[in-house]
Amino acid sequence: GGKYRPNELSNQFHERLENVEQRFHRRINRIKERAGNAKAFAEEELLEVREEIRHIRRIAKSSVKSTVKKLKNPKHMRLRDKAAYMLGVVNVVVMTGVACGWPHLYHLYHAIATLILIPTRLVQYKLVNWHYFLLDFCYYANAILLASLWCFNDSPRAFTIAFGFSCGPLLWAVAAFRNSLVFHSLDKCISAFIHISPPLCAALLRFIPNSKVNPEVQAHALSHTCTNTHA
Repeated sequence: GGKYRPNELSNQFHERLENVEQRFHRRINRIKERAGNAKAFAEEELLEVREEIRHIRRIAKSSVKSTVKKLKNPKHMRLRDKAAYMLGVVNVVVMTGVACGWPHLYHLYHAIATLILIPTRLVQYKLVNWHYFLLDFCYYANAILLASLWCFNDSPRAFTIAFGFSCGPLLWAVAAFRNSLVFHSLDKCISAFIHISPPLCAALLRFIPNSKVNPEVQAHALSHTCTNTHA
């Protein structure tokens, strides 16, 4: 009397199975509904992002066109370019005038111009994080030339080294790296100066009598040149 019949057990099993299936389907439906909401939300966000990108592109394109138009207009030439052009022309005129008219004083002009232009480049490069370019050989060669003039002007070896660096690698670099004298570019004007002025200064000091280089040093350099030439 207390035992279950097979039919009753089967009915109970099927009822429980149906309950489990119903709960499973309800969960699946909730998951699908949430996934559908997430997908709709993602699509809305994607549309907003695309619209924002289109807006930014329109602004950038308009800004570029406006900038190009201003640059093509001579009235909007930058003040820095005008100043660089003027200083470049003045530097070439003064440099040529001193080298031709007062060659024995050219080392003074070279020293003053170097002490102005190289710190200017240091500031200019520091602003754009290019200051490590100042570790290049050409700056060491310029420093060695100044040191041979103002600190070791009685040393034939120091002057020979300075002359070799100035009239060797620095002078070759003008052609090798295609240094060009572009007056409206301060950077190119400084590059041309630090590669052209040291060889000119060293040559004038070596072959023109002056009060800066000891006559014995100059004679030693000249005799050394002549000996190597005849050899």
